[in-house]
Amino acid sequence: MAVGEGRDTSPAVRRSSRAAWAHVEAKRWVDGVAGAIGLAVVLGCGAANGPPPDSAAQSTSAAGPPVPVLSATEAPRVLPPPPAAPSDDSGGAHAVESAPHERPGVVVGPAEDAAPAQVVRKPPGLTRGVGDEADTLLALGDAAVARGDFERAIEHYRDARRKLPKHPAPIVGVVSARFGQHGLPTEYASAPKDRRVDELLKLLDQALRLDSSYAPALIERGQLLLIKGRAGDARTTLQRVVEVEPSDAEAHSALAVVALATGDVKGALEGFSRAATLDPNNPARLTNLGTTLMMNGDVTAAIGALERALALSPNDPRTLGDLGTALLASGKPKAALPHLLRAHELAPTRATFMSNLAYAYLQLDQLDLADQWCSAAIEADPKLGSAWINLGLVKARRGDYPGAKQAFLRAQALDPSDPRPKANLQDLQELTRAAP
Repeated sequence: MAVGEGRDTSPAVRRSSRAAWAHVEAKRWVDGVAGAIGLAVVLGCGAANGPPPDSAAQSTSAAGPPVPVLSATEAPRVLPPPPAAPSDDSGGAHAVESAPHERPGVVVGPAEDAAPAQVVRKPPGLTRGVGDEADTLLALGDAAVARGDFERAIEHYRDARRKLPKHPAPIVGVVSARFGQHGLPTEYASAPKDRRVDELLKLLDQALRLDSSYAPALIERGQLLLIKGRAGDARTTLQRVVEVEPSDAEAHSALAVVALATGDVKGALEGFSRAATLDPNNPARLTNLGTTLMMNGDVTAAIGALERALALSPNDPRTLGDLGTALLASGKPKAALPHLLRAHELAPTRATFMSNLAYAYLQLDQLDLADQWCSAAIEADPKLGSAWINLGLVKARRGDYPGAKQAFLRAQALDPSDPRPKANLQDLQELTRAAP
């Protein structure tokens, strides 16, 4: 007999079953969200080169799934505007705060909640401080990179190189400008086989032959190695920067990405904290810090860091999405909702935002909207396991246990190593056995 078949489906039983399931789905949310975000920060692909779908996150290793951004090749169906949120955070939100955390680390709720940590890139700042004609050209190149005029920047750096043939600064400038010109992604392991990255690394080798301790060249090299997924080589390079320039925020930030890539959460937190202290008005550094704090289970501090990042960059979908997720983890779905909706508005094809919106509406007991957002997420990316998990939660809340079982089985088939579908299926089985 399939789960739910042959059971008493009277209204009283359905109400009691739904209440029981609401407790089951919420009781491990805080532990689960911290774990899921931790995985999300470790690996991922950026949007600059036409990123793969979010479902690439379902390919899991011991370190956890990567969380790329959805491809923009197919837009989701348009959803109706949501109704006004309830006046207080009700339903599962309070269960999150008061329920015991059983089976820690098992996620029952949205997966792939946060965007991956990114390499934070800034205009190179390559002038030598001597004020000669070569420095003027380097400054012009830096200014052109800052405003996104990469062709003009390359011209200025090449002119500077003719005057400084034995100095690495003009070469590093060309690398920085070409990075922007190519639109390369900035997440870890997002371009492991991109030949353009290999070409830039060869240019940096030329620069480092001129001066092996030149910090800007080492930083560029370390960041490119991170993009290729070569964490060990990137660490070796970036540690040399910290030795030469211990106050370089970019080096500490990039080393923190290395730490996450190798499972060193404590090291990542230290690195991102140091980078944010050295460069406190950089929203990307604060977002990386907030996401890592979530991974470490410090939800309150994460919200603070993400709110500061959002104040500096109010239209960053990654920061909006991560802040919404942190608020969900703190049991505040009403407060999370506007951030998640704005993130979706700015990045309408990202399936993980839709999946997290589904979970927010589920926590607010707005099951019709939760169902619609699950459907939109699945339509956008049918291989996104979190969307199937959330669909199963919606169906279970409604008492549709056979439908919930099928959704959880689909999530399990997408990633057999993910413990969440199995945990949900076990809980579902226990509930159906307990039903009269």
